[in-house]
This record gives sequence, C-alpha cells and structure tokens, in this order.
Amino acid sequence: MYPCRLDEKGRLKLPAEFQHFLNLLPEKKLFVTSLDRRIAQIYPMPAWRENEKFFEAYRDNPQVAQDVAFNANDLGADAEVDSQGRVLFNTTLRTPPRGWGGTRGRSRGG
Repeated sequence: MYPCRLDEKGRLKLPAEFQHFLNLLPEKKLFVTSLDRRIAQIYPMPAWRENEKFFEAYRDNPQVAQDVAFNANDLGADAEVDSQGRVLFNTTLRTPPRGWGGTRGRSRGG
C-alpha cells in the first residue's frame, strides 16, 4: 500500500516501479475502485476479472462478497495510465465519504 494524493484533476502519479510493471503487461486497461469505500485500489484488468470471479463463487459468506462487489462496481471505472504516468480517478471514487477528509489509495499488481 502506498499513501498518495490526487492532483486537482483527480489524477494519481504512479511511482516509476508501478509504471514499469504496468508497461510490461499485455493489457493496459486498469480498474480503479474501492472495496470498502475508504481506500482506493488500482487493479490491472486481468486481476480485476479474477476478483469478479472470486466474488461470484465465494460461498462462506455470500452477502459480504455481494456487498464488496457492489461497492467496487458502484465506485469503480476503467482507466489507463497516461503518457506522463498518471491514472485518472472517476469523480464518484474521488468524492470522499461524509465526515472523511482525505484521499488515500492503494495499487495492487497482477
């Protein structure tokens, strides 16, 4: 997990090692979301598709899986890294919940 701040346009500048990792992937699309409505997460699209399969198949507590999947899809959006190594967060995701004063993010590799 890396603490971060978005710029005034809602973009996150990725660390160089993240940019390098993402550039090595065959699919460049990302899924930017939050599973808990507090911490943003960036997933390479293939990793996100695996998460979706996991949510659908999870049987230990299907309501929790359904709630997490709902949050992720409600807040999430496809994104790509721009030529300057930034990822745009959609407006829904970058609007902090009431009573919370910051933007935190997390990036996960595939």
